[in-house]
Amino acid sequence: MRELLVDYLMPVCLLGAAFGILAYYYLLHQLHDIIRECYPNLLEYDPHDYRVNLDQPFQALKDVPPILKSGAWHELPSERHIRLCRLTIWVDRVWIACFAGLFLPFFF
Repeated sequence: MRELLVDYLMPVCLLGAAFGILAYYYLLHQLHDIIRECYPNLLEYDPHDYRVNLDQPFQALKDVPPILKSGAWHELPSERHIRLCRLTIWVDRVWIACFAGLFLPFFF
């Protein structure tokens, strides 16, 4: 059983976690651009965000997950944006499951 976990599950989980976190960050960045342009009332205004240009790519990590967790995305008028939010939530769960799967061989 341990050989199966180490030989097959570990590479799948490692690749799933690595590419999953990249896909999740990409989707967060896309959602942040959409929300900033189309639904600016969902974002909290922070004057510091506009003064410092160095951390703008990372604003999506701070702004979008609370919107996804609150369920405010259910009221978006565009079906495409709702599907993108669902995909982002799904990718988030998959990469976390893959990351957790990396530790399975240590328990068997």
